[in-house]
Amino acid sequence: MPTSTERTFAWLREANGARYYQRRILRDYGHLDTFMGCTASEDTYPVLRDALEFQPRAC
Repeated sequence: MPTSTERTFAWLREANGARYYQRRILRDYGHLDTFMGCTASEDTYPVLRDALEFQPRAC
């Protein structure tokens, strides 16, 4: 996993609050494989759906 994604994740959490961010590592998936991989609909789409449905409370 590129360290740049770790740094960006830490920076965003520090700048805006940890409750707004989640980080999931999808092993054996490259950048666009997450969307277009042959098993992406089973492996990654549920993770993406959960992230889109995640709604942190403002309080």
